[in-house]
Amino acid sequence: MRKISYEISGPSIKSAMEGKEMPGGKEPVDEQHELLNPVNGEEPVTEQNLSEKWVQFTETLSDRPSLKSSLERIPVLLPGGKLVLTLDNLLQEELIREIKPRLVNWLRRELNNSSIDLVTQVIHEPTRKVAYTDSEKFDEMVGKNANLALMKQKFNLDFDT
Repeated sequence: MRKISYEISGPSIKSAMEGKEMPGGKEPVDEQHELLNPVNGEEPVTEQNLSEKWVQFTETLSDRPSLKSSLERIPVLLPGGKLVLTLDNLLQEELIREIKPRLVNWLRRELNNSSIDLVTQVIHEPTRKVAYTDSEKFDEMVGKNANLALMKQKFNLDFDT
C-alpha cells in the first residue's frame, strides 16, 4: 500500500509576528502597520531631500531590477506635495502601481509630510516606422538624399526580384 502525503501550508503566525513576508504576496505585519498609521507632519519638501530619499528607496529594490529601473527617474515636485513621475510605458506603470502605497507611505514618513502623493504619467512617443523591404529602405534613403532617385533613373537601376 502506498502512502500519500500532502503538504499543507498557510500563513504562519510566527512569521507574521516576525515581520516576514506572508504567502500569497501579503505585506508583512510591520509594513501593514506603517500603511495603516498616517503621518501628521507638514515639513516642506525640497527637490534635494526628495531626490535623496527617492534614491534611498530605490536602493532597497535590488531584488526587483525591472521595478528599480522604472524608478530611475526622480519625480517632479509640484506645489502641495504632488509628485509626478514620467514613465516610458504601461508596464512600468503597472509595476509602480503594485508598490505605490508602500512607496508613498515611506516618503511621507521619511520626509515628514502627509500631503505627499504620487501620480504617474506615461509618455507616448510616436512610433517610428521601420523599413523592411528594399523599396521601403530605398524610399527612406531618398528622403535623406534626393540625388539617389536621379541616379536610379539615370542608370536604369532596379531592385533584384
